[in-house]
Amino acid sequence: MLALPEVTPRGKFVARYETDVKKVYLLPKPLKTWCIDQQINYEQLVRDLTEKMKATKTRIRLSKGTHMNLPVARVICVDFSIDGVPDGSEGDED
Repeated sequence: MLALPEVTPRGKFVARYETDVKKVYLLPKPLKTWCIDQQINYEQLVRDLTEKMKATKTRIRLSKGTHMNLPVARVICVDFSIDGVPDGSEGDED
């Protein structure tokens, strides 16, 4: 008998990471709370994500792919796919 993994989350949704497209979606309010706990300036963090990692603000359904039916939420989307970074195979041969 096969046991199928449960796709229903056990906690609350604060983020979603899609492994196939390498994108993370963060809810702003929990991120801000985390920043306060870690003594990080939230506004500067979002500014850095936007400028350095090309983060965007968008709206998605975090519960996509689960049995939950949550409404569309405003999120910060950060793309973690790395383009143009050498894999080491073309490095300097000494």
